Amino acid sequence: MADLLGVSDDTAYTLIKRDHIETFEVDTWMRIRKDVFEAWYKTQTKYRTQADRERDAELEAASMTMPEMARLLLITRDDIKWFLFQQKL
Repeated sequence: MADLLGVSDDTAYTLIKRDHIETFEVDTWMRIRKDVFEAWYKTQTKYRTQADRERDAELEAASMTMPEMARLLLITRDDIKWFLFQQKL
């Protein structure tokens, strides 16, 4: 899990404990079934696998975040959110 997400072992253990991810032990190694990991992964939005980061790299390079947009326009993130919401109406 830690390797897939590119996080430390401590972070992985914290996620397992915090999100109550089902584990089992093999020779004192904590393991997670792939289907359990994939189900958890689909429910969260903070962590991404290396494969997802590579797949999205071009899209991320060609776009900007709301905080970046706000700094560029010298307005707040809330103003950006309001503007984007208005565009959907």
